[in-house]
Amino acid sequence: MPGAASNTGAAWVSAWFPDRDLGELDRLAADVIPTGRSTYPLLGAGERFHSSPPARPDSAATVRTTSFATLRRWKVAYLERMAFDLVEELSGERVVAVSTAGGGSAGETWLRIRANVLDRPIRKVRNANAATGAAMIAASGVWFDGLIAAVDAMVTPETTFDPDILVDAYRDGYARFRADLTAHGYIA
Repeated sequence: MPGAASNTGAAWVSAWFPDRDLGELDRLAADVIPTGRSTYPLLGAGERFHSSPPARPDSAATVRTTSFATLRRWKVAYLERMAFDLVEELSGERVVAVSTAGGGSAGETWLRIRANVLDRPIRKVRNANAATGAAMIAASGVWFDGLIAAVDAMVTPETTFDPDILVDAYRDGYARFRADLTAHGYIA
């Protein structure tokens, strides 16, 4: 969900592992999740999502790993969890499932991590791209009774990843992530 609102989008995978096949990286990650090691894959200075100018790619919280197999936890999912926590706090409503497309839906391991970190189903959707999203927005005011109705009618799930036994491990990791951000002065 942070996506372009964050400096930690999926671009870090290509930047840190330019010569690696994404399918291979996904398979390697499946063998090591979850563990206590983590990294904050921040490519640029500052973190736009939680408005933290001091966040730096060279800080202790953003240690870069050179081996994908030792990259144990993707803090991008924790940032996404922060986004959903904020949405739920401000709206007073629980997000019951997440539909995903693009880089956010690349790889089964990544989708399993996200389902467990968010503790809600992740639905990978078919034919999702910026044009489809724009069409849904346009259709919401013309053919449907709002955006939710347009999305419900126009989005076709390809597969769903439900949270599993890893939820508790990622819940603990999320608490450590928030404590790390607070300790580094990135959030209050």
